[in-house]
Amino acid sequence: MKKIMMTTLIIVGVIILLTIAFFGFNKIYPIGLKLHKPINQTSGIAIGEYDAVSYFNQIMPVKGFGTYVHDWNGVTWLFSSNDNLQAFKSDPERYVPQYGGYCTKAISSGFAAPANPKIWTIVSDRLYFFSSDKVKTDFLKDPNKQIEACNKKWK
Repeated sequence: MKKIMMTTLIIVGVIILLTIAFFGFNKIYPIGLKLHKPINQTSGIAIGEYDAVSYFNQIMPVKGFGTYVHDWNGVTWLFSSNDNLQAFKSDPERYVPQYGGYCTKAISSGFAAPANPKIWTIVSDRLYFFSSDKVKTDFLKDPNKQIEACNKKWK
């Protein structure tokens, strides 16, 4: 009996470790385990080097430059102009993508997964990122419902 219980515990432990390794390899983390970073980043730079303010004042987002840099919330943010840098500094919460810039659909399912900063929308003056156009289309069918689901998971 003891041997069966020990074997079962080892098997369960291995399955848990393999699951965590799989998610980690694919950069998908269960939110409850707090394995993800608060802001989705690559090498310490937020949102794929895109200028967070440009989502709000340009037709399409633009990449930032090393000339206009600001560290906020432990991450480096790049901007395309001094005006955008100053706007961000004065109210970063207005411009940062919701849910740390992770895919909104994944967040609603309880996971932090990479998003594509080229696939985005603004709802009620808040920026949301998605992993694909289909995920964005689904979100836009009922954004309030999706946001409510995300808010329950993202704490």
